[in-house]
Amino acid sequence: FFFFFFLQKAKKSTILSDACPMCRKDGFTSVPNKQNERAVLSLRIRCTNTESGCGWIGEMFDITGHLQSSSGCKFQEVECSNSCGKILQRHYLADHVDAECPCRRIGCPYCNLIGEYQFIDGRHKEECSEFPTPCPNDCGIDNIPSKCIEGHRKECPLEVVQCQYHNVGCEAKTTRKEMTEHDQEKM
Repeated sequence: FFFFFFLQKAKKSTILSDACPMCRKDGFTSVPNKQNERAVLSLRIRCTNTESGCGWIGEMFDITGHLQSSSGCKFQEVECSNSCGKILQRHYLADHVDAECPCRRIGCPYCNLIGEYQFIDGRHKEECSEFPTPCPNDCGIDNIPSKCIEGHRKECPLEVVQCQYHNVGCEAKTTRKEMTEHDQEKM
């Protein structure tokens, strides 16, 4: 790791600055020594994630590929591909993206709208016209699509309704089921 750091530092200082790396005087020019560069890049090093559990050992030249490829170091910290902002080790990424990420794409199980999990599981439940809703009168029907609630209330035996003779003075209000008995009694 030290050599990797040193090499990167040396490359940056010669590319970004024209000052001597020793005395800092301006006008310094360097000629890359390819033989030394190859010697340093062929040194065997351990992965920078050794403390996290990675056992990779390879040439310094290969460390970038090991850390950055999608099939590389499973202990490398990466950002969620769904852009939720979470940073986690690569070997946890698949589970996070598929099952935990609030930004993962899912379909509403009722109307098949596709959207982010946090929207579908949140606000969309309140707006989904197919979301199963229990009868507001507790008649025992529990899975009425929300778009059909008003239609159900027009037929629900437990909906409170006015007597059909309210326009001639009957002020009775009772459930639809009991209104039939009321109508028969008052006739």
